[in-house]
Amino acid sequence: MTKRRMLLLTGILVSVCACMGQNGGGVPPMPADVLGVDATLKITAQDAATNDVTMQYTLFFTNNGDTALEKVILKDFILPNDVVMEKDRFEITNLKPGEQKPVTFTVIVKSWSGQEQGWEVDFTVRIESGNAFTEQDVFYYQIHLSPT
Repeated sequence: MTKRRMLLLTGILVSVCACMGQNGGGVPPMPADVLGVDATLKITAQDAATNDVTMQYTLFFTNNGDTALEKVILKDFILPNDVVMEKDRFEITNLKPGEQKPVTFTVIVKSWSGQEQGWEVDFTVRIESGNAFTEQDVFYYQIHLSPT
């Protein structure tokens, strides 16, 4: 009987801790509810022998909410076969309400045909606060190349 009560109390405690986070601040908002996303890209190199195009890509994240976001993590990028990234995880810390922070990375499009072409790359955004987090995998950015 004591083991059952202890198990039940442990289960309740774990549930409360998971929802409230260690600091008791509650669950952070869903990324789509508070983050605005914009992007720019700049071609930095093109290899004539391989037709690989190297671009500097910047995503701008704006906190449209009314509280600071302790940690915003970009991860789990799903790339087309002909696109390569330098890193697969990025972090933004302490994003204040109304503040915008950039995440810049290099993208290489392998063997570009020289024709107008676009790609969509999906990724997951996770917002952490203490031990609590929310996560959404519906974010994406687009790469678009046009002949000059």
